[in-house]
Amino acid sequence: MLYLTQKIKTHTLIHSFFNQCKSYNIYFNIYRLYQVLKPTIYIYILMFNISYILHFHSFVYKKALVIYNQYMEKDYLPINPTPISETEALQKNANVLAFIGDAVQTLYARTKVADTHDYNTGVLHIKVAKEVCAKSQAKALKAITSSLNELETMVYKRSRNVTKSSKSKNANVAEYNIASGLEGLIGFLYLVGNHDRLKKLLEKAYELNNQDC
Repeated sequence: MLYLTQKIKTHTLIHSFFNQCKSYNIYFNIYRLYQVLKPTIYIYILMFNISYILHFHSFVYKKALVIYNQYMEKDYLPINPTPISETEALQKNANVLAFIGDAVQTLYARTKVADTHDYNTGVLHIKVAKEVCAKSQAKALKAITSSLNELETMVYKRSRNVTKSSKSKNANVAEYNIASGLEGLIGFLYLVGNHDRLKKLLEKAYELNNQDC
């Protein structure tokens, strides 16, 4: 009886021992697996952090760019507070449209040059004169000819072909007529209050800073 009791205890101890060994073996295998996979795990963590940082910086950059465009972009073009209809504008004499366009472009050029250059008024006047002279205007018009719609082309040609009471001292007749056409188009777009379209055309016309006078 005593022998049987001792045998049972021994068997229980052995069984418990093997169970613990099995448990330790599982832990050991998990540890070995972790040691093997640890470099890969670190690499994935590093890649995730890099991806997150790049995404965050891209997000911040895009937001900053939007804010810059909203608050830092300057618009030097005057706005007509009392726009008229296209029909009313077309009824005006082409020379009147060019007269208004000349004033609008001159104010636009003066405001832009004065804000972007720290010169005395004499130098500012020379720079503005080079931008609004007939040769420069003719070159500017050629830069946007392909961008004009049907109505804008009609207004330009009407102002270009109208009889003028004066002539340019620094440009030939063809250049002067083209310049008058540009002024007429500027005057028309200003009168009808098409500010965005006029701004876009002027920026494209002078994006190469074509000053020929």
